[in-house]
Amino acid sequence: MKLIKGKLPKEKKLRRAAPDAAYKTLAAFRAAHVHPGTENEADIAAAGKIRDIHPAARPLPGEYMVTQSGQLQAVCALHGINHLIYAGFAVNYCILMSPGGMLDMSRRGFLCSVVREATTAVENDFSARDETAKRLALWNTALSFGFVYDQADLEKALL
Repeated sequence: MKLIKGKLPKEKKLRRAAPDAAYKTLAAFRAAHVHPGTENEADIAAAGKIRDIHPAARPLPGEYMVTQSGQLQAVCALHGINHLIYAGFAVNYCILMSPGGMLDMSRRGFLCSVVREATTAVENDFSARDETAKRLALWNTALSFGFVYDQADLEKALL
């Protein structure tokens, strides 16, 4: 994809499998009892009204804000970038699977690394105390995508 006059390209939507009656029944059950769960609906609705990007993290005038993997690839190509270093919430969920995340970008040929102290993971009641899901996700990052950097080492290398 090429950038044209500073505009980011729009990606084509993937063709989705057609849901049948069994799929619809299972999806409704999952939504009610697994994720997000009916008991969480009010909290999710309230959070949706206040969720925003922190002012310090907003793009400056003239900077790109990408929302799709192809857009991130185009911006990286423009600047000769082939190694992405991720920080943020949920190395085993958002960073891994969101558009522009490690899974999409590694499939596009990028090395994808993460900063250990600048992420967490989606945990459950069995894993939260020891951050087991985070430790496994960091191991998976090093095994499948790139490197796991300690913040102090990365700061030393960049400064």
